[in-house]
Amino acid sequence: MRARISSLPPPALPGLCPLWLCLLWLCLLCLGALPPAAAREAAAERESAATEQSTVTEQSAVAEREAIAIINELHAALLRIMREAADLGYRGRYRIMEPVVANLFDSSMLARVVLSRHWREMDAATRADFSAVFRRLNTATYAARFDGYSGERFATRSATPARQGRILVKTELLRPQAEPVRLDYLLQRQRREEERPGMGASPQGDGGASPQGSGGVSPHGGGGWRIVNITANGVSDLSLKRAEYASVLKENGYNGLRERIVAQIRRMESDGAAGGDDAPPRQP
Repeated sequence: MRARISSLPPPALPGLCPLWLCLLWLCLLCLGALPPAAAREAAAERESAATEQSTVTEQSAVAEREAIAIINELHAALLRIMREAADLGYRGRYRIMEPVVANLFDSSMLARVVLSRHWREMDAATRADFSAVFRRLNTATYAARFDGYSGERFATRSATPARQGRILVKTELLRPQAEPVRLDYLLQRQRREEERPGMGASPQGDGGASPQGSGGVSPHGGGGWRIVNITANGVSDLSLKRAEYASVLKENGYNGLRERIVAQIRRMESDGAAGGDDAPPRQP
């Protein structure tokens, strides 16, 4: 049709002057032969937008799968220490969870959030020390609380984009004889320059040595996802700790807060020993 129209001579219609005939012929030629430049540009823009949207969708799907893999790894470790709780004892559970917490959680971000404005007032050595102590508190908490198994299992419900490029993974801890516990994990992609430091001895020399085999390098490589918050049945443990720690810092300063956290860790160790468990690998 395009070729036929462009090859036709101007039509002769009775009663119309040659000028109108030429204009009519030109309109037919434009409509039937070549699309306008604006139409071509619009088509190109639509194609580019569709390609970009497809790329963004695929990247989002990949990120969500990566975030779920991080949570699955945490849950697998928790199920292991639960099922083998009696054989492992507190010491064994602590050893298993130590590299898991170090590799899957963004300890520096957790420390910044829980200390809020007080973090900005600390020097680098104090920040590193608190991050290490807080990491050990999280490890001890897992070792102390997940100390038995009676048929529990984890189920992942969804993974969706959240604010600031984060991902929210919603899961449940299913318990045969009780209501499920909703566990929601907020994950953030860690930039390469923010890779966690090696777990060497802390600046205050409390023996926070690196766990065997971790080497200070996450098995997920640079730019991986890390857990930055957990809510259980809608309650954020970080929010609770932030209010508690702010009060302690105001009354007793950083050393007072550090002593309080170390005391909590030692109580969990003592409870483990009282229950027949071994002592943890080292004393904070």
